[in-house]
Parts: sequence; C-alpha cells; structure tokens
Amino acid sequence: MLYVATNIRVPLTNLSVFTQGNFSLIDARLFYDYQVGLQYSLDEDWVKDLSFTLGYQNVNIESENLYTDIELKSAFIGVITYF
Repeated sequence: MLYVATNIRVPLTNLSVFTQGNFSLIDARLFYDYQVGLQYSLDEDWVKDLSFTLGYQNVNIESENLYTDIELKSAFIGVITYF
C-alpha cells in the first residue's frame, strides 16, 4: 500500500493546492483512491480556523476473484473547521 499527500500554499494568498492518494495492489486486486483540489483559508482575527475546499475525487476497486470493477468519480465541496 502506498499513501501520498501534499498541501502547497500559494504565496501571498490564502489559497492552497492539495492532493491525497491511496494505492494498493495485492494479488489480483487493485484499489486506488485519490483527490485533488483547492483550499481557501480565512485569515481574519475572529475566525482563524475556517477553510473552504473544492475538488475532485476518484475511487477505483478492481478484483478478478470477486468479478468486481467499480469506479466512482465526483466533484466535492467542503468546509473545514478546528476547535
């Protein structure tokens, strides 16, 4: 299994680009899940820990033993807060 994640902030802005992925290949089974997107963080004094995300996600599951080939693709939006 391989896991990769990164979050790169764009200089002089509140934007960052993120990516995350999981990849696994065991016997005749292939699984991968990744997402890429943009994150905007509010940098106000009254709300330091609030971010908005917009991205794309892909999930794929293949197994010859179970005769399975599933692929899910979608866009997503989200709100992240820490407390």
